[in-house]
Amino acid sequence: MTTTHQGDEAAICFEGVAHIGVKVRDIAALRGTLTRLGFTPGRVTARPEVGLKLSLCGVGGAASLELLEDLHADSALINAPLGLHHIALRAPDIEGAYRALQRDPAIALEGPIRQGAHGRICFFRIKDSDEILFECVEAPRAQGEVR
Repeated sequence: MTTTHQGDEAAICFEGVAHIGVKVRDIAALRGTLTRLGFTPGRVTARPEVGLKLSLCGVGGAASLELLEDLHADSALINAPLGLHHIALRAPDIEGAYRALQRDPAIALEGPIRQGAHGRICFFRIKDSDEILFECVEAPRAQGEVR
């Protein structure tokens, strides 16, 4: 993560968009259409601890779509509408990003850093703007890299 200073505030620079999370009714029903559109659907993974099935669908070198489907009535997203759920941003140092987000008075963190389906994650929103949920995803390390 690159941090630049603008006045008294530190700006967090993420490495890019990792994926866009989209809640769908039926992952299996979308796979054929997404393939015809040029996506490469990944395997479907069940995450019973959060009540979801998910699948990453890549397209070229761009960010992936993360399809999210409720597994049962206790799903973490059971009350979330279908469609855009979150935008995941890659951070090379998730602890540093989390600390910077904590210090920013315009940011509302939604829980601590935790293990997600694709690495360590945390969620946040911009205060007074509940429309967009962001996920901070720890960027994969290069082989042999130590943090």
